[in-house]
Amino acid sequence: MIKQNQDKEKDVNPVKKLFSYVVMFAIGCWLLNYGIRLLSAVWLPLLFLGIFVILLTVGWRVHKARKDWG
Repeated sequence: MIKQNQDKEKDVNPVKKLFSYVVMFAIGCWLLNYGIRLLSAVWLPLLFLGIFVILLTVGWRVHKARKDWG
């Protein structure tokens, strides 16, 4: 009797399984889209700003060093 109950629990309707896969895929796509939008809206400009500041600092130091040497 216990084995029959376990077999019934393992039998899942394929439509329910397919529906759960579709729902999980849709949620995953939405989260990926949201993450990319957040990345482009927040982190990407900060990354470019950081690169700009680093290059500006390096350029200023090189200019100062060339002025001191020559």
